[in-house]
Amino acid sequence: MSKPEKIGERTFLLKGSPNTLFFIQEKTIFIIDPGHGSKRAKQIRSFAREYRETNVLLTHSHSDHVNIAEKVNANNIYAPIEEFSLIVDPRIRTMTTFGYPLNRGEILLFEPVKIEKILPLSQKALPSDIQMVELPGHSPAHKGFHIISDHVIYVGDSVFGEKVMERYGVLYHFDSLQAKDSLYKIVNLIDNDTIVVPSHGLVVKGNEARRLVEKNIEKIEVTIDIILNELVKPKSTSEVTRKLHDIFSLERTPSSLMLVETGVKGIISGLYLKGKIKPVIEDGILKWMIT
Repeated sequence: MSKPEKIGERTFLLKGSPNTLFFIQEKTIFIIDPGHGSKRAKQIRSFAREYRETNVLLTHSHSDHVNIAEKVNANNIYAPIEEFSLIVDPRIRTMTTFGYPLNRGEILLFEPVKIEKILPLSQKALPSDIQMVELPGHSPAHKGFHIISDHVIYVGDSVFGEKVMERYGVLYHFDSLQAKDSLYKIVNLIDNDTIVVPSHGLVVKGNEARRLVEKNIEKIEVTIDIILNELVKPKSTSEVTRKLHDIFSLERTPSSLMLVETGVKGIISGLYLKGKIKPVIEDGILKWMIT
């Protein structure tokens, strides 16, 4: 069984997808994004059992991050209050993520689990060494955690590793325009000693971390440009989704088509609010085109 590795004076990393971070404050342990799976829960319980108090911190509501939150013997589970309904009700969670109110089925990447015992995440719930960072975009109220004393930033799904970007082509974000703003915020927090921990990908430091964040920004910008080019003529979100799958050579599975289309709708929403596109009805179908 793999064990967490020390990456700071009081910070430990359990590798996985997602990566899980631990911060030790005397006899209290803080667990950031425990993840999913019974094996993972056992690993975390084994590492945390020597501490008097265990607190779970959730960056956001997606199932692969929250599913075992109630299975690691935590005294408290903290999550963004704006995403409580998504955590408590799996149907709302999958509706937001996939565009359909599913609560089970083989097309879901992870079986959504109902989490009930949650408390509002705020700076008051954290030790002074951990600074909560607002990083909306991947989800409506995504948070990051900056462990100042150890120069570690857990950025969650705000930043994806290189292999993830290569494999999936289109980065999943609830609101890509907002996600891009959050990425610029992360860039400003990075110095030569800063260790950046993405949920899915390798841990990076300093200039390497800065380059990774900039590649995430570039990936979002490329996707937005493709969508704008497609909307020279009226297109539905399904048509745009199909085009993105073609350009990035993505396998057309139900889950991929749903996830990408949800991301496309987020981008279209942002572009519409900026006045760059407009809705049109063509043959009874809602489509979008540039203004």
